[in-house]
Amino acid sequence: MFGLIFFGVFRLLQSSDPYQKAVAVAVADPAVQSALGTPIKPRFYTWGQINISGTSGQASLEIPIAGPKGKGVVYVEATRERGQWYYSNLWVRIGGTNTLHLKP
Repeated sequence: MFGLIFFGVFRLLQSSDPYQKAVAVAVADPAVQSALGTPIKPRFYTWGQINISGTSGQASLEIPIAGPKGKGVVYVEATRERGQWYYSNLWVRIGGTNTLHLKP
């Protein structure tokens, strides 16, 4: 039972707009591609939270990604207003030290 709940939470986070946008931007970024190689894929587990109430909300996620040359983590912070997501922070940390800021 616990496994199903755990898996379900990850799937909900991964189906969210902030997750999808963050992964798409990171995978398409030339600096991330250079650092990690291609193809870049998200790894299974995602940490963070998404709170939505009507047309407003907030999201803060950590999304592990990996390519043939290494691993990284995509960090995204977003706010939802009137049904639209606005990204205040979007960056990738590669190898625990190199930080690349991304434009959504």
